[in-house]
Amino acid sequence: MTLTRLLWLVASVLLAFSCREPYQYSLGTETTIPERELDSSVESNIESEEYSDLKWSSLSTRLIRLTAPQYIKRVHNAFGDQVQLTSKLPKDLVIEGSIALGTSKSVSTDRDVEQLALAAEELAASISSNLSLISSLHPCLSELDSDYTSLSPSPQERAAWFSCLSSVTESAAQRLWGRELDLKEWEQTYRIIGRGLDLLKSPQEALTFALSWLLQSPHFLYRVEGYERDSMRPTSTTLAERLSYFFHDSPPDSQLLSADDLHHYEGWTREVDRLLDSPQLERGIRSIFNDLWALWRLDRLHLNKDPELFEHLSAQIGASAKEETLMSVWDSAEAQRPLSTLFTQRRAYIDRSLAAVYQLPAPSREGFDWARISEDSQRVGILGQLSFLALNAHPTSTSSTLRGFFVLDKLLCVPPPPPPSGVDTSIPEPTPDRPTLRDRLESHLSEPSCAGCHRPMDMIGLTFEGFDSLAQERQEERGVALDLSGELLGDTVYGPVELAEKIADDPRLASCLTRRLFRYGRALHETAEERVLMERLASELKHEGELSIKSLLRAIALSEGFHGPYAEQGGRR
Repeated sequence: MTLTRLLWLVASVLLAFSCREPYQYSLGTETTIPERELDSSVESNIESEEYSDLKWSSLSTRLIRLTAPQYIKRVHNAFGDQVQLTSKLPKDLVIEGSIALGTSKSVSTDRDVEQLALAAEELAASISSNLSLISSLHPCLSELDSDYTSLSPSPQERAAWFSCLSSVTESAAQRLWGRELDLKEWEQTYRIIGRGLDLLKSPQEALTFALSWLLQSPHFLYRVEGYERDSMRPTSTTLAERLSYFFHDSPPDSQLLSADDLHHYEGWTREVDRLLDSPQLERGIRSIFNDLWALWRLDRLHLNKDPELFEHLSAQIGASAKEETLMSVWDSAEAQRPLSTLFTQRRAYIDRSLAAVYQLPAPSREGFDWARISEDSQRVGILGQLSFLALNAHPTSTSSTLRGFFVLDKLLCVPPPPPPSGVDTSIPEPTPDRPTLRDRLESHLSEPSCAGCHRPMDMIGLTFEGFDSLAQERQEERGVALDLSGELLGDTVYGPVELAEKIADDPRLASCLTRRLFRYGRALHETAEERVLMERLASELKHEGELSIKSLLRAIALSEGFHGPYAEQGGRR
C-alpha cells in the first residue's frame, strides 16, 4: 500500500468517527429504508408553530460522498476539462433506486480505496505534467532555473522547490476542497511536500505525490456538513454546498462561497433566486430527475431487451429515451409550466430512433426536435415515453406490476406492502385460453393473499398494455384485442390517457414530489416532522396557483427543513 493510500485510510477513519449520523437505518436485504412513524403530537405542534423542540435532519453532522459524475465535475471545476480520467471510480450505492440517498450511506470497501487511489494517482500525474496548468496555480515554476524533472536537487534548489511546490499545492487544495486551508491543514501540506522531496526523484514527482494526497482526502471525496459551535447552525460552507449541489449538481461558485449572510433569510433568498436564474440550473434539474426516476438505468437498456424481438432496438435507444424525458422536464421547468402538464402534454422530443418506435415522422435534421402526438394516440405525457414504458417492463414482455409500482411509489408515494414470505409471485406462461397478461394475472387478482399487494399495482399497469416492452403501440396481444380498463387507488379509469389525467389532478403528486426533492437535496430520509412540513408546503403552493418545478425547488430551498434555523429566529419560513 502506498503512503497516499495509507494517509487516505487514516483520514477517513478519523473523520468518520468525528461525525455522527442523524439516524440509524436498517437497510435489510434489499437496502430498503423503512419510513419513520409520525408522532401524533407532531402535526399539532407544527400547526401552532411550537416547534422549537422538533427534530431537524439539518442538526446532525454528516458525510455525503461525491457521486462519480460529481467527482469528475469537481476535478474539472478545479483544473479544466483537459484533465481526463480513464481509471474506473467506485460504483455509486443505490438505495430505493436513488443514488443521492446512497451518498450518505456509502461505505468504502478495500476495492473502493484501491480504485480511488489509482484515480487520484492518474489525475495527479496528468496535472503535474501540464506546466501551463501548474503555472495557473502559481507562477513560481517559471521563476526557478533548475529542472522540474531533474533528479536529486541540491539543498539550495530543494529550498526553492519546497517553497514553490507548497504554494502550488495550497492553491490546488483551495480549488479542490472549495475553501481556504486552516492552520493544521496548511502545516500538513508542508510536511507532505517535504516528505515528497526527500523520498522521490524530482520536484514533479513530489508534486504528483502531494496532489494525489489532496484527491484522496475526505475533504475532496465527501461533502462534510459541519456546524458552528456557538449557534449549532450549519456553517456557511455547508449551506453553500448544500444549495449548489441541489440546484446545479456542482460545487458552489466563488460568489456563493464568499456570501457572508447565508444564515439570514434575505441573504439566503437572494442566493436561492440567483442560482434559480443561472444557466447551470438545467444541469441540476436533469440530475435531479435522472436520480428520482432512476433514468440512469437507461444507459444499459439495449442490453436488457431482446434484439431479435425488437427491430428498432439499438445501442443509442436508451440514451435517446433519457434525453426525451429530461428535456421534457427541463422544458416544463424553464417555461414554469404547471407540473400537471408533464403528464398531459401531447408532444414528444424525438430523434430518428425514437421516431421509429413512436411511428412519428423523423426530424428533418440530425438530433432531436419536438413532434406533435395525435389525439387518437394512447401516448401522452411522460408516462407515454419510452423511458417509463421500457424500463418498467421485462426483456420480451410487458409488466403491469413494474409499471403500476412506479406510479404508486415514485409519483404518489403510496407503495404497496411487500409480498408475504413464501408467496409465489410468478405469472403463468401464455396459453391458448390465457393469451393476454390480464388473463394470466387473474390468479393474482383473485387470490386474497396476492390481491392486497398486486391489485393496486396491476390495475394501474394494465392500462398501459397498449404499449409493448419497447413502448411501441399495439391494439392486441397474441391476436386478442386488449382491454385497457384499470383503477387508480379505487377510481376506475380506462387507458393511459384517462389515467394520466387522474394522476395530474391527484394532490398526492405534488406532495410526493416535494418529499422526493427534499430527500435528493439533503441526501437523507426526512424526519416525521419534516415530512409534515413538506406536505404542508406543497399544499400551500397548490393553493397559490398551479405548481411548477421551479416554484417547488425554491420553496424547498427556503424551508427551515432544508436550510436549518435562520439567524433571525423570527418564526417559521
